[in-house]
Amino acid sequence: MNSTARLISQPVIRETASALVPGEHVYIYYLRGRADTYGIDLGPDFIGNWEEGDCSFLFFTAPAEETVNKFLSTRPALALADIFDMPYGEWQPMDGLPLNAGGFVIYPPWEPRPSSVKGSPLVLDPGLVFGSGFHATTNDCLEALSLICYNQKDIKTALDIGTGSGVLAIAAALSGIDRVVGV
Repeated sequence: MNSTARLISQPVIRETASALVPGEHVYIYYLRGRADTYGIDLGPDFIGNWEEGDCSFLFFTAPAEETVNKFLSTRPALALADIFDMPYGEWQPMDGLPLNAGGFVIYPPWEPRPSSVKGSPLVLDPGLVFGSGFHATTNDCLEALSLICYNQKDIKTALDIGTGSGVLAIAAALSGIDRVVGV
């Protein structure tokens, strides 16, 4: 397979297979305002930024008050509204994994590949962004992608607009689509 996946937003590179596992904590900094973190180094504990409406949520694997305060000091339009420290499993329950959807089996990186489940493996951390496969739209898109790729062998390009976890873009690449773009 000669598939290429290109992410057009700031990727978060990790040394380990997973940023968090159930039982560990996630540190969430709730900001008033839209915090554009593209190209900003917020340190090795930074997981990502979720913007919704006129709010932003910065996610970290460890407490990051100093980092967040430094970031806010250069952005007067932003304000820290609240800080949350919660077990990862409380943020996003992990019940129902592995998940079968459209010929794929989705499971987290801290679990071994389920030997009893058939399907292309999709290993991803399901807990911080939309796109774990649990939501009906993601599940239905995976089903549709499987059907399309099964019936049409010459698909060259796929575009995943509104990528959350990247699960649809990853599934497209695993399905043999040559060029996959997630935005």
